[in-house]
Amino acid sequence: MDGSLGREGRRRRVLNEEMAAASATKAAVGHSKDLATDKSPRPTYSEAATSSNHVRVSDFVPRRASTLWLGWVLGLLAVSGLVALDYYQDSLRALLGETLTGNTLLFSISGAGSIGSWFSSVVLLLTAAHAVFIYSTRRHRLDDYRGRYRVWLWATVGCLFLSINSVTGLHAVLAATAARVVGWTALPGHAIWWLAAGLVIFGWTAIRALIDVWESRLARLVSLATLVIFCLAAAQHFYGLPGLTDMDPGLTRLISPAAVLLAWFSLLTAVSAYARFVILDADGLLPVSGGVKSTDSKEVVRVAAKRKKATSQSASSVSAKKVTTAETPKVAKGGGDHSQLAQKSSSTAKPIEWNDGSLPDAEYRDSDSEPRRRKLSKSERKRLRKQKAQQRRAA
Repeated sequence: MDGSLGREGRRRRVLNEEMAAASATKAAVGHSKDLATDKSPRPTYSEAATSSNHVRVSDFVPRRASTLWLGWVLGLLAVSGLVALDYYQDSLRALLGETLTGNTLLFSISGAGSIGSWFSSVVLLLTAAHAVFIYSTRRHRLDDYRGRYRVWLWATVGCLFLSINSVTGLHAVLAATAARVVGWTALPGHAIWWLAAGLVIFGWTAIRALIDVWESRLARLVSLATLVIFCLAAAQHFYGLPGLTDMDPGLTRLISPAAVLLAWFSLLTAVSAYARFVILDADGLLPVSGGVKSTDSKEVVRVAAKRKKATSQSASSVSAKKVTTAETPKVAKGGGDHSQLAQKSSSTAKPIEWNDGSLPDAEYRDSDSEPRRRKLSKSERKRLRKQKAQQRRAA
């Protein structure tokens, strides 16, 4: 009693301090009064309860690649623990008793209501949450004109359905119903029905999502590893992989379910890795690479290059027109003096053409008649300065 009273008193003092701090903060910021009672509202929560101090959804996305790899290793250890629990469930009877171990499905790695199925359900729910975050962020990407971000909405729905199916075993019920209605089946347990439907419905979503995550190296690597694990699990379940059939039968039957569990956790790692890539790209923390770009980005770059080329051509034509119109009256005005100078110089040398004060290279190649360059006269230097001044004014 004394301890509880002491804790309650301390809690009361802490809340009073927070209420005083909240009142001081709101008084400093200023707030409106109630017009009916002409009183300021009494604060109900402290400043720490405001939305600005809450954890954002993006804070749950891992920002480091090492965190993702650590999570993948922890998932591998969790799957190994579930396999060991299923393999040694008969030995647990001596420790837990017949009551706890009477239901063999509880410690099984697969099957409706087992620990393995609940593990798969939780992992798929986390994958759906990451897919929702990717959808909410990717839809604001500026170069996604085709709306490829919508595939993550379908991925969310698919993960939710797979989460429910892993606990209830709905695929087996639907496959048996389809086989009874149609009167034809294939593969053990009527698996052809749920396998074909899964490849058609979920295969399209998986391919579109794989194309979208291809720009992230880590997500691409983990996605391909997930696909390989799924293929190995299917091959072991329906046909049996060579070299694994000679093992202990109790361990062989656990290979395919364990591979499925590992594939689900690997899928969560891949989606989480792409969510990390999306949030870093949205925050501008990824370096701009000149590698493979999307089709929309290439189209944008092509259109921008065409516009820049057209703008430069129009600007050059306008500047050329200004230069010619600025030079024409000046030459016409002083045509008498320049014509006399040109006649005098033409009798001794070829006409001189220059823009920056240097003569053309063709006039001063190695020859016997002109072994060295001729110096400019005073009138020629004056004319050169006038031309440069005209070009600067025209520019």
